[in-house]
Amino acid sequence: NPIYKWNGSSWEAATGDSMLLAVEPLGTPWALVSTGLMYRKHADSRVGWALVPGDIKMTHLAIGPSGHVWASGADDTGGGNHSTYQWDGQKWVKTNAQTVRVAVEPNGRPWFVTAQGTVWRGEPQPVPMQLFGRVTPPPPPPPAPAATADDDICWKITSTRGAGTVP
Repeated sequence: NPIYKWNGSSWEAATGDSMLLAVEPLGTPWALVSTGLMYRKHADSRVGWALVPGDIKMTHLAIGPSGHVWASGADDTGGGNHSTYQWDGQKWVKTNAQTVRVAVEPNGRPWFVTAQGTVWRGEPQPVPMQLFGRVTPPPPPPPAPAATADDDICWKITSTRGAGTVP
């Protein structure tokens, strides 16, 4: 997937490709490529993209407005989940979270989604962090009762468009 940059009036091709792109608060983009490696656009345009240090393959990337960078690894920790890492400015630090997706609040607090569909919230603190909450969706409402043979008629409430009346 080629990367494009908006120049103020149109899109122009940039170097590199990405399967996921996230941008730091000051505008530096990070790219996760199909091989699972992470790249960061170098401040010197002559350098282009620089490989983010660490021999860890990733599947997901999120950067919060506060600059906190989180990523899900490509390893399998069981049940379809992956290890989760936080960038400390120099290296990836493995946390105790096991996820498939991550998002970051403006204050740096991470939110994680597991392969089982549960959502966990962490704390924006030095790792290792402690997961403390779990949110699961409410159960679906029971189905509406079906009409029975004893019912004279099954009637759905109707409304008109002002073009007559319902008989």
